[in-house]
Formats: sequence, structure tokens, C-alpha cells
Amino acid sequence: MTEWRWYGLPNMMAVFIHLLLTANHKDGYSFGVEIKRGQVMTSEDGIMRSIKIKRGALRVCLKKLEETGEIIRSTTNKYSIITICNYDSYQSATESNNQQIAIEQPADEHQPDIKPTSEEHQPATNKNNKNKKNDKNEENERKEESITLQKAKEDFEIFRKAYPGKKRGLDTEFANFKKKHRDWQEVLPLLLPAAQGYAEQTRGKPKEYIKHLQTWINNRCWEIEYSNDNSEQSNGRNQTYRQNGISSAGYGLQMPDGTEYH
Repeated sequence: MTEWRWYGLPNMMAVFIHLLLTANHKDGYSFGVEIKRGQVMTSEDGIMRSIKIKRGALRVCLKKLEETGEIIRSTTNKYSIITICNYDSYQSATESNNQQIAIEQPADEHQPDIKPTSEEHQPATNKNNKNKKNDKNEENERKEESITLQKAKEDFEIFRKAYPGKKRGLDTEFANFKKKHRDWQEVLPLLLPAAQGYAEQTRGKPKEYIKHLQTWINNRCWEIEYSNDNSEQSNGRNQTYRQNGISSAGYGLQMPDGTEYH
């Protein structure tokens, strides 16, 4: 790895290692988009928050990594999908290094000295090795959990930016989302399509008729199928913004079942 052309350049190393750690280790989907092994769905803002790098420096790093064949980028106005070239070769190198770190048994020249007591110490040795293995597994699980949570936060930020209504900061909204919904991991892929539909539905509408993001999340509004018909009739009145919870005539808060609160 020390022979890598960008080795020793902090920004280049930080960006590339971040991409390696957050890339999918198996094929899957994020927000309905297929993400293959060795790919990561992310954004400039997400990377900047994760490794504390300025936008200009990040763009230079990504451009150089792309020019030298380390990565391939596919960018939309909402997110980027970055493919790490030769991803599998980096994984093989990691496994090889882990094997070299494994603790070896004592050399043959020391065997005669410990042979008489080897049997009585064997259970303790096995137990210590098992404890070390368990500790390493727990550490790996914590790292994977941290990477998964960071990836979820980046996906949530893509949704948050797409949401048309008033919103708070990423940390506040993401914490509220996880707190309010125990099934947040299953719900997360549904948010972006629902937000895009809601944005289309409320295009051109006054901002006061668009739910705040906190309200939208707390009420699980992604489960609502928004109608394109803004002329829905209810109780003899034209409910122009009924799907947003507000009656057009300003009578009060209109619930989906028709109940109105003043």
C-alpha cells in the first residue's frame, strides 16, 4: 500500500480510505437505486462532514482519483455513485494482512522447557485466544455498525435536501427520525421517493401549506399516497390543500378522515 502513488498525501488518503470503508461489501439497493459491491452512494456534503475536508480540496481529490483510475463517478443533481476500481483486490490485501498479524505458537527451541506443564496451561491459553478472538469480532462489529450508521445518515441527508418543506439541521432531523420510528432502518429507503412525490404534488404551492419535515416524519406521511387532484370536495367545500392537512378556505386543520380542528 505504501507504493500507492497518493500515499503520504493526507487529503487523498482520507478520501480514498473513506470510500473504501463506506462502499457496499455486497450488492444491494439504496433509495430504490441498485448499488453493487464496491460502490457507494454519497454526496460531497456527506464526505465533507465525515472527514472534515473543504469542498475545493475534496473535488481536487476526487478528480485525481478518477484520472488515475482509482474510482469511477456517476453523478446526478441529488447524489453520486462512486465505483472503486479493483475493489476486490483491496479486500484480499486486508485479509492477508490480518492473517499475518495472527499470534504464532512458541518456537520449537522453547518446547522442552514448557512441555511438562503444557497440558495444565492449555485450557487457559485456549480461553485467552478465544477471548481475543471475541474482542476482535466485537470491535469489527462496532466498526461495521458505525459505517452502516454513517451510510444511513448520508442517505437521510439526500432525502432531507429533496424534501420541499421547512426543515432543521441534519443531526436534529436524523435523531428525531430514529427516535420516533423503531423501524427507521426499514423505512429509510421509502423516504426519498415519497419526498420527491410530495415535492411534485406541492410544486408552486405557498410554503405555508407544505408540512414541516418534522411533522411529515412524525406522522409517517411517506405512507400516504398523494393525489394529483387538488380539487377534492369534502363537506361541501373545495379542499385545495387537503392532502397537506390545511383547508383552502382557512377553516383549520383538515385530517385525512375529514375531521377538522380549529
